[in-house]
Amino acid sequence: MAAPDIPTTEEIRDRIISDIETNIGQATPLFAKAFNRVLATALSGVFTIIYKYGRWAIDQIFTVTQDEDSLQLKGEQYDIARKTATQAELTVSFTGDNGAAIPAGTQFRGNTNGLVYQTQALLSISGGVASGNVLCLTSGIAGNLTNGSVLTIISPLPGIDNQATVTTTVTEGENQESIEDYRARIQQREKLPPQGGSKADYIAWALEVSDITRAFSWGKRDVSTILAGYIEVYPITDNDTSRIPSAAKLTEVKNYIDDPTRAPLQAVEIGVFAMTEVTIDVDVTALSPDTAAVRTAFEENLETYLLEREPKQFENQIDVKNVVSRSGVEAIAINSGADSITLTIDAGSGVVESYTLEYDELALKGSVTFPP
Repeated sequence: MAAPDIPTTEEIRDRIISDIETNIGQATPLFAKAFNRVLATALSGVFTIIYKYGRWAIDQIFTVTQDEDSLQLKGEQYDIARKTATQAELTVSFTGDNGAAIPAGTQFRGNTNGLVYQTQALLSISGGVASGNVLCLTSGIAGNLTNGSVLTIISPLPGIDNQATVTTTVTEGENQESIEDYRARIQQREKLPPQGGSKADYIAWALEVSDITRAFSWGKRDVSTILAGYIEVYPITDNDTSRIPSAAKLTEVKNYIDDPTRAPLQAVEIGVFAMTEVTIDVDVTALSPDTAAVRTAFEENLETYLLEREPKQFENQIDVKNVVSRSGVEAIAINSGADSITLTIDAGSGVVESYTLEYDELALKGSVTFPP
């Protein structure tokens, strides 16, 4: 049964007045200060609160509508913790006079992001240089810096140059998991409960790593080229600029899954790999109406459509999205405001009617050409 709609306070007031009139067999005067109207107005506010509380209580029953507090409790029930924000840790190259020391806790500011980083151990300049790790004091992706980025010391030290250079990322900073990503993990746990080391378990473990939003796992029975006794896991980071994880993140996922407390009995060899993105080019030869608005909407909706394509993970999977088809792309155009369209799609090896993603592939929007 669907949750009932909440009537407005005015509707509740009018119902109360109508009920009173029915029970006493007498109409209520139209004056605003008539007793029945005053009483109904006061009670309607109370009943409005009760209605809203009842609606809220119904929402807390289901994972898809639970608020943040209730969702946290549901996660605790399944031992699924919300991923917390992490701090970026970087290896930095310092320069200065031989023998000069950089105490632990020395602070530097990132020239590009303005955030403060702190050295983690006592460092000493040797041969004009020293290398050590700094930790960003602000959690989240804002603390990540590319190699070659410059940090400037906040309080200058004798014999130490004021600027240092980032050489390596030790740990990537990550934002706290969004409530919707957390909700999706709990829903997946409800649909696919633990099964002692099944594909669903490897996916669930990968999703427990910060910044991983989707994952796929495959074994010999799924992919003939995978060796017996091996499990291949392919994580995805949808919230990043690139949904393909970095090498450091892939290693983090592998180490997390391969922990003896997770991988059952250490019975299989686990490999964690990056997906390959298949570029889909679209050539539009006729479009009606051919307007800037239709073209823009088509390209935006096409990108969304392709980003949603993913390999088929389970044999009995219901919502399968592993095929990119010409007819599917044409439907995107119609939904974007076109009356008619003629086009072809190319997945890198020539024009095709459809392309089925392999187990390690994702679709990516390439070039879209329109009639001149």
